[in-house]
Parts: sequence; C-alpha cells; structure tokens
Amino acid sequence: MPRQALPRKVLELAGHTIAMGAIGAEFQLRASGTNGDPNFRTAVQNLIRHVVPDLLDRREDDDISRILRLVTYSLYQARALLEAPDNRAAAAYSDLDLLDQIGEASRFVPHAINLLSENWNWRPLRSVFQRNSEILFVGAGTGLIAIEAATLWPKTRVVSLDMNANAIERAEQNIARKVLADSRLAGRVTARRAKVEEMNDKDQFDLVWLPSMFLPCDVCEGALSRLAHALKSDGVLLIGMFGPFPGRHGRAIADVLTLRGKGCRQIMRLVTEQKALNNIKTVELEAILHAAVLHKPIASSVGSARK
Repeated sequence: MPRQALPRKVLELAGHTIAMGAIGAEFQLRASGTNGDPNFRTAVQNLIRHVVPDLLDRREDDDISRILRLVTYSLYQARALLEAPDNRAAAAYSDLDLLDQIGEASRFVPHAINLLSENWNWRPLRSVFQRNSEILFVGAGTGLIAIEAATLWPKTRVVSLDMNANAIERAEQNIARKVLADSRLAGRVTARRAKVEEMNDKDQFDLVWLPSMFLPCDVCEGALSRLAHALKSDGVLLIGMFGPFPGRHGRAIADVLTLRGKGCRQIMRLVTEQKALNNIKTVELEAILHAAVLHKPIASSVGSARK
C-alpha cells in the first residue's frame, strides 16, 4: 500500500463510523415517532443516501428494529475494543451496568430465532413455540435475553443460566422488576447460577441457546455432551456464532469479535464430534449472527430426524 494511502483509508473508515451513527440516529427517530431538528435531520438523511442509497426506503417496524439493533451492537463492539485494547478486561464482568448493556445488546436474539422458526418450515423448531416448552439460555448474563424470550413466547418457561454471581444477582432484580410490570411473566422466568459444563439436567429442555462466541472451547466441549442429556427427545440446540461480515475482511472481523468475547473459533469442529445430536444445518439468524442447528431425534425415529 502506498505510504500516502493509509491515512486516506483510515479517514474513510472513520467516515463510515460516523455514517453508522447517523443511521442509528435516523432510525431511532423513526422508532420513537419524533422528527428532531429539521435541518439536522435533512443532513443526516443526505449522508445516509450517499452511503446506502435505498436504506431510507425501509419503513416497516421490523426493518427499523433490525437496523437499530445492528448499528447499536456494531458501535458497542467498536467502543469495547477501544476501552479494552489488551482484551484483559473482556471477561471481568463485575460492573452490573456493563452487564446490562451487554444484555440489552442480546435482546434481539429471541426475535431472530422467532423469525427463523417462521421462515423455516422445520417441525422440531416451529413446534417449540406452539406448546408449553422449557427453554434454556446459556451465558444469559443479567437475564434480559430470557425476559425478552418469555415475553415473545407466552407459552414458554425460560431459564437464564450464568456462572457469574453478579450477573445472577442483577438477573433476579431484572426479573422481579419485569414481573411487577407484567404479571403474565410471573413464575415463567428464573435465574440459575451454574456452569453449563457441569449441568446434570436430563430430558428437561425443548430448546437451548449456546452462545459459543462468548464461551471458551473447553467450556463448549464440556457443554455439548451435558446439553445433549438436558434436551428432551426432539429438542433443539442452537449454537450461536459470529458469521462472516460481508466483504473480503468479513472473516477477520468475526475472528476479532469472537476472541474479544473469549469465544470458541473451533466450535464447528466440536459440533462434528458430538454424536448424541444431529447437526442439521448452519443458518443466518440476523446479519452477523449465525447459528448451528442441532437436533436430538426421538429414539424411535432417528432415521427421519432430518425431515
């Protein structure tokens, strides 16, 4: 690369960061139904048209929410890299406010799973949300992801699992506060402190979410066999991972995010070694988030598990 090209490229990337903030500002205004300063908003919209010409045509509530979630999460990750450049603080989650920020960023996951179940005509996953199911979210932090899931799926009972005592304490507070605001959640969301690789549950859950991008490989390896036992027959295990971003640097970006979260980049190798579950497919949940879908077939119909 020519010597003078580096600063120009950095400036271009810096401009893209500002543009992401502008996209977030515009779609926050849309979500809230407010107009803001007209001159400023015109300038923001003009910037967006230069960067993503057709983005302003997205006016459906679902599109607005998805764009906001992606922008918020991307800028959160960028800020986290700046605040902890050596990554030593990435796993030291003692700050309860930080834990809640991470929880807020993960609330889109149940919605992405719900969209997958609606668009993919696969009975084991679709039926989870049509009956009184038990769902487990591993590494659920302060419980916001579990609360969101219980709100979205009114027939389910949801367990928020984490080994962090601070996270469980805040999760219990968040659940209690949410139940006061919505009595329909009473008794349906619980926080549990445990290491997933030491779980002894058997035939308990219809659906489990395992975020491999935030769990070390040794934890994931131990968790897979434990979760295979914890799933009911016909249960589904979704293993979250960062998928490649668009563009030639996409895989490198996913690797940085996974390592920043102390996650497992070798999760698919571990999945192929897990014999108790069928590896059905890998799907895109939302933008950068992918999931490997594993299935615990009914004993009498192992041969038809992929139907």
